[in-house]
Order: sequence, then C-alpha cells, then structure tokens
Amino acid sequence: MKKIIKYSKNINDIFNLKKELVTSNKKQLKNTIRINKEYKKLKLRKHCIVCQFSLKNPDFVSHTVPYSICKKCGHLNGIYLMSKKFNEKIYSSNLGKNYSSLYSRNYKSRVEKIYLPKVKFMKKVIKKRIKVLDFGCGNGHFVKACENLKIKAEGIDPNHELIRLGKKYLKRNSIKKLNFEESIDEIITTDANLVSFIFVLEHLENPKKIFEAFSKSSAEYIYFSVPMFSFVVLVENCFQNIYPRQLGGPHTNLYSKESINFIIKKFNLKIAGEWWFGTDFSDLYRNILLSSNYKTRLYKNKLDTLFQNQINDLQKVLDRSKLCSEVHLILKKNSK
Repeated sequence: MKKIIKYSKNINDIFNLKKELVTSNKKQLKNTIRINKEYKKLKLRKHCIVCQFSLKNPDFVSHTVPYSICKKCGHLNGIYLMSKKFNEKIYSSNLGKNYSSLYSRNYKSRVEKIYLPKVKFMKKVIKKRIKVLDFGCGNGHFVKACENLKIKAEGIDPNHELIRLGKKYLKRNSIKKLNFEESIDEIITTDANLVSFIFVLEHLENPKKIFEAFSKSSAEYIYFSVPMFSFVVLVENCFQNIYPRQLGGPHTNLYSKESINFIIKKFNLKIAGEWWFGTDFSDLYRNILLSSNYKTRLYKNKLDTLFQNQINDLQKVLDRSKLCSEVHLILKKNSK
C-alpha cells in the first residue's frame, strides 16, 4: 500500500462555523478558566504523558496553567496529572455542558463541512470495505458522515447527553453510552477493521491504553486526529483575554511530530495516510478581531479583507511544513 500524504483544506468552507467562536468568546473563555481552575487542583505531573521522560520546570504559562515541553519527544504537557474524576467532571457533568454545547449546534453543517472530508480521506487511503468503531464519538458527527457515505459505523462515548442528542440524526448507524473501561473492552473485542479517535487522545488520562487495546484487537487500522503544539499556541499565549481553542480547558496536553512518531514506533505501526492542515490563521484573525479597538465598520471590513482573501495561502505555509494545528493519521499494524 502506497502512503498517501495530503496537505491543507479550504478554510473558507468552515469559516462561518468558526465565527461562533467570536460571538461566544466570553462564555467559552469563562468556562475554560473554570476548567483550568479544576485542573490546577490535581497532583503534579512528573513524567511526559507519552514517553514517560522526566519533566523539569514549566516552560510557559497560558491562561493560568503552566506547561512543560518534553525534552525527549517534544510533547506539550500540562504540569498536572489528569484524573478519572476530572474527566468525569469535564465530559459527564454540568461543567462540561458549555464546552459540549458549542459543538452540538449546526449539526448537519458540521457533518458536511468538517466530518465528510475526514471520511472521504479515510476512503481514499483504505480502498477495501471499512467498518468503523468510533471511540469518543460525542454527538456522532463522524458516525453520521460514515452513514452518509454508506459506511457501517458504531460510536461510543461516556456522555449521555451527547449520545441522546446525536441519536436523533442517525438512521442506520448507531451510537451508545459506555464508560472508559467498557470502551477499552469494546476496542479489544470489536469486529470493526478500523478504530477511530477523532480529537480524543488529547483528552485521555492514559492514551497508552488505547494503543494497547488496539494491539490486542483484530482491527487492522487506527485513524486518529489530534491538535498539535503549533503556531496557534504561541498566538493564544499572547492573547490571554481570548478563548484559547487549542490549549486550555479540556486540552491539557498537545502532540508534536516527535511524540506521534514515538507512538508509531512503540506500537509497531506504519503510516497509511496523513493529512496536515489547520486553522492557525483563522484563530489569529479571531484573536486580533476580538482584541481590536475599532470605531467604524470600515476598519473591520479592512481586517476581514486582509485575512479572508489570504487566509488559505497563509495557512498552506504551515500545513506543508507540518507546523499546523492538527493532523489526521491512518495507521496500519505492521506484519509480525
């Protein structure tokens, strides 16, 4: 199988959806600070969440949380340990509702603009029949996109409210509520040939368990997307009064190219397909817009024109350098 490498996507396709982040900035920032406050109550992290290398003093602080860059694999670690109780509070309680509600609106548009391209990429990489188990499915956007392209898929997630809302949109595919331990067992015993984790790994207390479960399963492929330690993290650190979409709140750690390669080698995997793209410059636009002190519409129109006309070309520079805010990877088990 020849590895497929893809770069960039048209940011204008999702620009209107991202505008929600402008109108809900104060609400989302407040919720992030609340989550950060809970996170800072946890025990200190002594070792990298990916490679277990010893962490030293924090390298920077953003939105009140200190972060340490692993000197071995480059993974960006929040200096506190995630816990089961913390995750339950974020994803299964009232504290997580504000975060979840942002991604529950415009369901059909999100499926079409954000998730269908992911499924089309998956089909391009894997040309045979695909059956999907989607771990951490949330509202089931990815499962619905699979359904739209006649791919059988089942989603699992611990959040009852998200499952309840998502079920309204599904006809053939399904989603169900399972806790983390039950979900691990589901991976091990699944008859799906692909297990997906669409922006899930960065939320987990111990992501190693996911890859261990995949190794034990009969599934052949693992498809995951993760937010990266990228340019936008530097932007967010300069705008402390703006909601940080990339780092903070439920995102307590971020992946690097090196930390991903560590996982690939450790679990004897190989890359079947990779897609590098991001929204770094749309986030830069949002941060500048919300921080600007302008008096007339003319100023905003000028700002809109400067960014919206150039935003794809600017983003492509980061995408092709693999310095963008996210990556989608389809990995295959190596033959033993």
